[in-house]
Amino acid sequence: MELLPAMRERGWEAVVAMPGDGPLFKQIGALGFETVQVECGPYRSGRKSPIDALRFLSGTPRLMRQVRLLAKQIQPIWFM
Repeated sequence: MELLPAMRERGWEAVVAMPGDGPLFKQIGALGFETVQVECGPYRSGRKSPIDALRFLSGTPRLMRQVRLLAKQIQPIWFM
């Protein structure tokens, strides 16, 4: 969130992908940045239970597909 204004100042564009549509999601959108929801979680903070680990493992392929599709749609330019 703190880096987004600096990115805009450099002339960069950003698409912010995150789970949910809570206050942070809305705040970023209100700043004029494109926001995209991804399906991920919810996961508890701190130590993970075995159920959390299973949900994470089973959800990873879906999240990978979502990120790949988003990258294909926006065709980012990568700088290394």
